[in-house]
Amino acid sequence: MPYLERARHEEVRPSERDEHEEQKPHQAGVSDGLSRDTSCRARDKRGASVLLRACDRIVASPSKRGRKRGACYAGWVNAPKTPNHAERCRALTRDARVGTLSTIARDPAGYPFGSLVTVAFDRAGRPLLLLSRLAEHTQNLIHRSDASLLVTEALDPKATAEALTLGRATILGPCRAVADAERAEVGATFLAAHPDAARYAEFADFAFYRLEPVALRYVGGFGQMSWVSPDDYARAGFAQG
Repeated sequence: MPYLERARHEEVRPSERDEHEEQKPHQAGVSDGLSRDTSCRARDKRGASVLLRACDRIVASPSKRGRKRGACYAGWVNAPKTPNHAERCRALTRDARVGTLSTIARDPAGYPFGSLVTVAFDRAGRPLLLLSRLAEHTQNLIHRSDASLLVTEALDPKATAEALTLGRATILGPCRAVADAERAEVGATFLAAHPDAARYAEFADFAFYRLEPVALRYVGGFGQMSWVSPDDYARAGFAQG
């Protein structure tokens, strides 16, 4: 049985515990540095957080076998941290180059209007768009700035996984044209992701737009979903560099 399972489930009878403590009263915390009666948080193979209490017989054993088990225990405790949903959203936006922009239609009024757009993201994770004034979605934004952008994990055509198991994030917030003073910086970020757009970026009817997140919805597959605050989303990006 794997060590983690033994540490969680193996029972020590009171008589055994007393006998062991009488024979080895000072053996707690051998080479793995763990105390004789240690409680700590770790993650099992499914990624779930579990509370571990190591039994005396396994962790404190001075034998070579006991030390090996103790090292295995320490490995579980020091397992890499599972990314939270804010961090997963930032990972998605770092890689995304296209998305679905949803605006509020003018005619027929009030209906969601979806458009395929190219997108880049600034250091704060805000979506940057290069839109033509002639496009229907741009006219919708001029009339009403409320919008959302859906980005998804790339689908490998050779993979057998269902599309609905892929990670995706919907970013909601107002989407407006950037000020002239910011155009050069925003343009440099966008063109770094889409160099071919330089052919039409200076056309008179094109302008850069930025969506300011007010909320995000992350879905990582079946049963994995949550709302993410814009502050957590922004901090996650800076924490990852």
